Amino acid sequence: MRNHSLIRQWQLLKLLAKKPATPKELASHFTESLRTIYRDIEALKSAGFPIKTSRVEAGSFYYMDVSLLKLILE
Repeated sequence: MRNHSLIRQWQLLKLLAKKPATPKELASHFTESLRTIYRDIEALKSAGFPIKTSRVEAGSFYYMDVSLLKLILE
């Protein structure tokens, strides 16, 4: 099961690097619960990935600060 989580988290990073997404959209895309998505996001943030949250009137969405990611990887 650990491999499945790592693969999903890697795919999550790739998705967020392309475009912002709501937790609900991510849960639907991966056919996982919202709770799993929240855990994955927190795990990735704890590992140092620059995932940001933006709150708007309709809810919130996640996105990755790609410019910061490039600095981390260099």
